[in-house]
Amino acid sequence: MKPMGGGAIPNPTLSLKYVLQKEFVVPDPGIETIEELEENVKVALNLKPLTEDEIREIEKIRKEMGKDFCRRCNYCQPCPQDIPIWVIMHTKSALKRLPPQTIKSGWFYDAYQKAKNCIKCGVCATKCPYNLPIPDLIEKNVELIRSEIGD
Repeated sequence: MKPMGGGAIPNPTLSLKYVLQKEFVVPDPGIETIEELEENVKVALNLKPLTEDEIREIEKIRKEMGKDFCRRCNYCQPCPQDIPIWVIMHTKSALKRLPPQTIKSGWFYDAYQKAKNCIKCGVCATKCPYNLPIPDLIEKNVELIRSEIGD
């Protein structure tokens, strides 16, 4: 599920190709357009082993994303403070991709307002299969949003 990291992985074609080459894995990629579906099918039908350049790109992406990468599995939910954790965990992506009006007054802003109320209870972290320090990451992303929007 989410072989493209919920849209956060910068090369979805390479991501899908990588996952398709893993034994006993059936990817469940989300799609938003017919073109994306067609591209996914094309990758699957023309599957070839990863090249050395592709392996290098995968390693580069892995390093850039770091160890605190949220895969948007949502196992951390529900939050006792009603924080939509996956939204806040993908702050950098949201700040790049969302229109300014959504950042400053839409659903993302609403998530930010809730995240400011994080009490660091740690319930989310106990449920995370990747052992992410979620409360610390929420705090870090709240500060990033605050610095971006001047709140």
